[in-house]
Amino acid sequence: MTAIAQQLRSLSMLPALSAGARRLQASRQAYTEANRGLWIVGFGLIALMGLMPFFAPSSHILKGQQALYFGLLALSLNLLVNMIGLISFGHAMFFGFGGYLVAVGFAKEAWGPFGDPLLMFAFTPLIGAVSAFVIGFVVLRGRELYFGLLTLGMGQLIWAAAHGWQSLTGGTNGTTGVFAADWLSPFEHANNLYWFVFLCVLVCTALIWVIMRSPFGDACRAIRENRRRAEFAGIWVKRYEMTAFVIAGTFGAVAGGLAVISETQIASGQIDWQRSAFALIMCLIGGYRYFLGPFAGAIFFIWVRDWLTKETTLWDTVFGIIVLCVALFFVAGLSGTIHWALAWLVTGIKRLRGIRLVDEAPELSAAEHEAVHLPSLASEAAEPRELRTGGEPVLVARNLTKSFGGLVAVNGASIEVRQGTMHAIIGPNGAGKTTFFNLLTGLYKPDSGTIHLEGADVTGVAPWRLVKRGLGRSFQQTNLFWSLTALDNVLISEAAVDDQTLRIVGKHRPGLRERSHQLLDRVGLGSFAGFSASELSHGDQRSLEIASAIAVNSRILLLDEPTAGISPSETRTAVELIRRIARERDLTVVFVEHDMEVVFGIADRITVLARGSVLAEGTPAEIRANPEVQKAYLGETTDEEAGA
Repeated sequence: MTAIAQQLRSLSMLPALSAGARRLQASRQAYTEANRGLWIVGFGLIALMGLMPFFAPSSHILKGQQALYFGLLALSLNLLVNMIGLISFGHAMFFGFGGYLVAVGFAKEAWGPFGDPLLMFAFTPLIGAVSAFVIGFVVLRGRELYFGLLTLGMGQLIWAAAHGWQSLTGGTNGTTGVFAADWLSPFEHANNLYWFVFLCVLVCTALIWVIMRSPFGDACRAIRENRRRAEFAGIWVKRYEMTAFVIAGTFGAVAGGLAVISETQIASGQIDWQRSAFALIMCLIGGYRYFLGPFAGAIFFIWVRDWLTKETTLWDTVFGIIVLCVALFFVAGLSGTIHWALAWLVTGIKRLRGIRLVDEAPELSAAEHEAVHLPSLASEAAEPRELRTGGEPVLVARNLTKSFGGLVAVNGASIEVRQGTMHAIIGPNGAGKTTFFNLLTGLYKPDSGTIHLEGADVTGVAPWRLVKRGLGRSFQQTNLFWSLTALDNVLISEAAVDDQTLRIVGKHRPGLRERSHQLLDRVGLGSFAGFSASELSHGDQRSLEIASAIAVNSRILLLDEPTAGISPSETRTAVELIRRIARERDLTVVFVEHDMEVVFGIADRITVLARGSVLAEGTPAEIRANPEVQKAYLGETTDEEAGA
């Protein structure tokens, strides 16, 4: 199961057969056009499943019914895996909650009207949501593999309770003879039962589709891509993870209820770790990056396993080999393979018709990797360089100290940033600048000292809360949602800061999208809105990160080496652009920078750090003339240079 989890986390966003077969991939435009064909295949599969009772034998109808509710279980798990990047090894526990709710209510006649399986089935979403909410407080304390291990542990605890509580659940023997209404009898009205399951699964699938395509789904994908960047977009990550976990548990319980109504029984062996592993395998085989992939995997799993059990006693070994082959050679699963085939079909048809395919987002050349598409400032009126004393203090830190073991990174450092100023933090390597920056932005909690933001004490406050108070930041190492487009990087930041991403239905408001386009235009990336962040040059990535930091409606912008990686010829334009944006939006800017030409060119005030402490603070002229700064950082200067 751990190997499956690692495989799921390492798959490429682009459809592919294998690393060795990447040369066989069609163009991006072909994949885009083939996507419509893929949906036609998907809808055809849905219609085929819905009409199965009219043409298939009873044995195939039974297997189709199993594929439906197991597919729903896998789809609910895939909601975690694909949408937010949480891989659960114990998802079958929700299948058990829903199944036992229906079965136990029927078996205990003393429950009166609650013994009706259909009535209890109506409560399966509730028990799934409640149980997931409670369990979420335990399992969401872990991240990545530890989250998976915690879900595995909780799942085994639920299994042990079902296995040992004979008087309630029936233990290993389980609860049998669970019959719903006469019109759903699997023996007398098998087709009615099939269509009931099909309709319930279809409704649940439509609901999951709406959720995954909503602003909430966009925020979850941002968390999947980059948890830290999501926090600095104003997203309370734990809230979104809990919500996604509850939604997945809700639909997992519905799948369990449908299984009991279909099979008329449930036992503890049906909710152990193997059932959770089967759900993960279905996602992997079908293609977890594709919405209907889990259903394709469920259909394949049910039919192939049934055939193998008839043909050989070593069916589990053979099936394991099949799973390994999929993981190694068909990493995008069945859906990805079909997508690949359709893309090549589109390519062949276009070539026969003499139409040349042009990629929507072509790969960048070596020269373009270094290019920075900054906007031209020639048409804008030049602004005279003048120092600003600023208004009231908006960011004040007093006596901040932070240690890592025996290393004191920041030692009693203080800073006072005034509204409307450009405040630089400089110092030699190892001076503690980035650690000090991380303390100011809430990434680290200080060992001692206080931080006040616009008069409020925010010492130790979480980063996402500081973002909602008007603080945005960039990082020393570029930090973006790498597989999302440039537009989505900005749009999610704009929406999240006002909690617009909490909506689980609908689309982003048109005004947000328009403002995001305007902000991209302002930093020179308007024509790259559809490119993923990973496809941009390093300099454009820096511009995109600044745009994302501004998009959170920031009033105070903290930039960690904003010109890092930009060529000297473009640094001047980048610096001037930052200064003009700050003036246009009335931003207070705090920045860390090594380039002294940048610092003395735009800073109103400068704070100098050395060995974790503040060595000096003042105007650029005062810092230039300070002999301690000259000795510690700027180097010795002659009297003539100091006067100049």
